[in-house]
Amino acid sequence: MANVIDYYAVYNVGKPLLEEEVEAQLHGGILQGIAQVLWEGAIYSDDGTPLHVTLADYGLPSPPDVVYKVLTRGLNMPSIMPGGLRGIGEAGTTGALASTFLALEKAISIRSGIRVKLSRTPVTPSYLFQIIK
Repeated sequence: MANVIDYYAVYNVGKPLLEEEVEAQLHGGILQGIAQVLWEGAIYSDDGTPLHVTLADYGLPSPPDVVYKVLTRGLNMPSIMPGGLRGIGEAGTTGALASTFLALEKAISIRSGIRVKLSRTPVTPSYLFQIIK
């Protein structure tokens, strides 16, 4: 099973209105992005029957899964927009998806000497085994 140990994020929201809200938005988005890569998945049988009946089957992370540290750093340069503001939107989610995929690919390469290109989510232990064998 793959685990995230530390997650680092740098952001630029221009002039933050509420720094705590920016941090909360980032942390939530990071969790969502990592969860999509490692746990979440709408799984179907070969004939198209959904194998996920409830959210528990879907693969949502639980508190023991979320033990990594998130370290953030704001480099806020005011934008040319009124108020100097920029949006935060999906910044945490977008970065977490790509960085989690890349970190897994690199870890597999370092540990096994095998270069892989991950192509789907979730990256379950059985999927990792399939790729490495």
